[in-house]
Amino acid sequence: LRELGRGAWGTVYVARRQQDGQLYAVKAVELQGLSRRDQLAAVLSSLDSPHIVKYYDSYLHGGQLHIVQELCGGGSLHAAIRRARRPLPEDAIWRVLLHTALALHHMHSRRMLHRDVKTMNIFLSTPLDQQGGQQQQRFKLGDVGVSKVLEEGRSHASTLIGTPYYLSPELAQELPYGPPSDMWALGVVLYECATLRQPFDGRSQASLIMKILRGRYEPVVGLSADLTAIIHRLLSQAAARRPSADTLL
Repeated sequence: LRELGRGAWGTVYVARRQQDGQLYAVKAVELQGLSRRDQLAAVLSSLDSPHIVKYYDSYLHGGQLHIVQELCGGGSLHAAIRRARRPLPEDAIWRVLLHTALALHHMHSRRMLHRDVKTMNIFLSTPLDQQGGQQQQRFKLGDVGVSKVLEEGRSHASTLIGTPYYLSPELAQELPYGPPSDMWALGVVLYECATLRQPFDGRSQASLIMKILRGRYEPVVGLSADLTAIIHRLLSQAAARRPSADTLL
């Protein structure tokens, strides 16, 4: 019906099923850019959480892999923040934290890493400004197509992937990484919800990485001491000091 957006891994469209008129999000991915296409359907179908965008089916058409998923009516968290032009209220930030931690716990307990947690990959069940919608709002983690299933006996991965502003220090140094890198990215998401900017910025990727490795950022203001402390711990330079999704829950 229409294009929803484009990303490094493909283009997303809104599609309607002819039988009943149900709307879905369909992501079209170039096959040559998807080295693990044989595993993708198995990975997506293994995830069953109300806080992860639901996978329905996949099929080949026109040289592309089409992934049929749940359509989230509120769009992305990134777009919602930009439309609001102001930080999210604290109760909404707590819900982003809780729902995303639940999604990551579901993945990490299955030895899966998301590897690209960011506001553009967190989706809203209903528009953020819908009357009465905030109390029932559900945030869902999406775009798990770049997730990594850890091999048996290993607790870290080594392939560099992700969005530069959300890279953990270990990823920025191309070191082995694990679930704490997803938790770092969640810290960046929460910081962005509270300030409308990422904690680290740079005019080039090299300068951005230097700032990430230095670990100095403008403190968050206006939040409760508990939420501020969680964000600070998630942005710890040492991976071992970051709380796990299980700890947060």
